[in-house]
Amino acid sequence: MIVKVFNNLNDECKNILASDLPSLFSKCKEKFGYNVAKFLLIDDHSEIEDDEIFQELALQYKPLQVLAIKEGTDFKPPTSPALLLAKERLDKLLSSSLTSSGPILDSQLKKLDSHAIGSDSLTQTEKSLADRLKNLTQKTLVTEELRKTKLKSLEQRVAKAEAYRYKISHLFYEYKQAEKVDLCFLVDSTGSMSSYIAQAKSTIQQITTKMSAKFQNFALRFSFIGYRDISDGLKRVEVFDFSQSEDAFRHFVDNVRAEGGADECEDIFGGLEEVGKLEWKNTSRILFHIGDAPCHGSRFHSGANDSYPGGDPRGLSISDLLKKLVDLNINYYFAEINSSTVKMIEEFNLELRKLQGNLIKVTKLTSIDLMTETVLKSVESTIMNSKSMSMTLATSKSLKTISLIDLDWKLLVKEEVELFQVSMDTKFDDLKNLAVSYSNCTADVFMMSEPFAKGSLRFAYAGSFDQKLGKKIVFKESIFSDEKYNTMKFMKESIESQIVACYLAKEFEKVNPSRKKIRFLDIGFIKRIRDGKYFSYEEYRDSEFIKFQNNAGFINNDEYSATLHAFVHWTYQFTDGYLIVTDLQGVKNSEEFVLTDPAIICPEDFERFSSTNLGIKGLHYFFKTHVCNKVCQNLKLTPHTKQASKKIDNNSSMTQLK
Repeated sequence: MIVKVFNNLNDECKNILASDLPSLFSKCKEKFGYNVAKFLLIDDHSEIEDDEIFQELALQYKPLQVLAIKEGTDFKPPTSPALLLAKERLDKLLSSSLTSSGPILDSQLKKLDSHAIGSDSLTQTEKSLADRLKNLTQKTLVTEELRKTKLKSLEQRVAKAEAYRYKISHLFYEYKQAEKVDLCFLVDSTGSMSSYIAQAKSTIQQITTKMSAKFQNFALRFSFIGYRDISDGLKRVEVFDFSQSEDAFRHFVDNVRAEGGADECEDIFGGLEEVGKLEWKNTSRILFHIGDAPCHGSRFHSGANDSYPGGDPRGLSISDLLKKLVDLNINYYFAEINSSTVKMIEEFNLELRKLQGNLIKVTKLTSIDLMTETVLKSVESTIMNSKSMSMTLATSKSLKTISLIDLDWKLLVKEEVELFQVSMDTKFDDLKNLAVSYSNCTADVFMMSEPFAKGSLRFAYAGSFDQKLGKKIVFKESIFSDEKYNTMKFMKESIESQIVACYLAKEFEKVNPSRKKIRFLDIGFIKRIRDGKYFSYEEYRDSEFIKFQNNAGFINNDEYSATLHAFVHWTYQFTDGYLIVTDLQGVKNSEEFVLTDPAIICPEDFERFSSTNLGIKGLHYFFKTHVCNKVCQNLKLTPHTKQASKKIDNNSSMTQLK
């Protein structure tokens, strides 16, 4: 077949004869003179990931037109004309009501009447023929109107499917971009910090090695800012701007000497000022701050020796410095070496709350040996947060701005609500036509007036059904400000995934060969009487929250569970390929996994199960990364065609019954 291939460097086009995707890669290298990283479909820039898709597209498009992306280059698709057209068609279809057949029929029938049908001059035979003509005309017009109605309905579905396809393709592009990281080390470079400066060098190589194994599209740029004190003149701050060269980074850090400093406090404001001047480019942005002394200003410490108790002598404001970090969407991590910096970070976080920014994440660095592991966790956490934010912005760009407060169970206030609970007699025999029933009543609950946490889709409020805190509850409010996200319809749709997951987990336990059980938290929702706001609710769990895997193929190998991955595979087989339950997250103990906020991927019903339903692409990404294990084997699960390996590796720790 002939494929029309454009390159992404200069729009050069060549007609290439290729029978399959591998031969297209090979021939493009000959024609263009470079290695091609991937091919994108020209109309919507979705990636052609395997030969099966290539063959299907070749049958559909005559000729097939693709964009060849050179290895080592980046490509961000412009606003797609195809998407704009699909959206325009959809808006027109949805805004216009379907025309009834009445006016058309009336017009046509009046024309028939005007031809003297029913006149005394007509014979009985002529009248009979005229009546038959009239009836036939009426049936023809009704049939035509029905055909138009069905056509419009079909066009609606096609337009929605086109828009959905583009949305998912763009979302996976953003997921890949999230794996590209800018990491800046902000390090106190005075006399006591030489070992931490040296550790930063070895950390870079380990990050690259370990994160590349975990994230397929991982790329890292790194920077170093060493700060000392006001009195250190030209050595007050030393800056190495972002680079991908490990050798250049090591050479710079080798020449940073741990020296200087005057009083106990250091010029942290000067370091933060330089952070804001760096050339931040990648999607995931991390500031990793290591220091053993606070900044200048009595507000930020408890009686430290400080030559500038009134604050920064150059007039720098912490509010302005942190606002710059918020505007740049930088994730701030602080490695706490001793308690002298505790008050400083508390004050920084107070400012960040006012700015609606992400709070500083603090890790106690009790040993320098923990530094590399701590940085690795910060990189992985930031990548996952960036992916979550991609999902958030793909849903809606209109977000609520609500300040977070510290979790305090003493701050619960009484609220009158309408309480909705899932009826236990709900039937799940037909997941395709599931009808969940609810019971409701008026009740009093107790909850914080402001949220203590913010996720990619919801704010979390502490609460209880009992003033004595007999059972702690989390109330969750949608993060989106659009009114449609505060309706009964949306609330029922948003908790449907967890209701279905609860049911499937209970069914799984009937056949689960593993020693660990799987349980999803029961869920319901409330409507607050005083302002009409809706909140879902579930049990509060005071344990470390773990992301085991997501809905786009990510596997947390540090917390791998054969049972959880077999469960996802089992849901596909149990529902005859209709759906999988994925995006598994929650807490674990020696007996069970307690999970919440799952995603359901259902290619057949792409408009169902909220925006986390990534359709056929999400399904394929799970199976491409899934390796069947002993739990799968015990359950007699059939490998999916997209699985890279159809065999069970009995020697791998990832296959054990755990």
